[in-house]
Amino acid sequence: MRVAQEVIEVLFGSVFWMRIENILLAEQHHQVLSEDFLRQRANALARRFGLAGII
Repeated sequence: MRVAQEVIEVLFGSVFWMRIENILLAEQHHQVLSEDFLRQRANALARRFGLAGII
């Protein structure tokens, strides 16, 4: 997901990436999530924000 982070930061700024990251961290805090699940969730969030296929 590091590459995805860099792409999002370049295209949309670090604040946007921090929003996605904070959502993922909040979800991870409530349960132990696999990296694969986090990647799928990051993709879902990217689609929600109109960034499908970036992550």
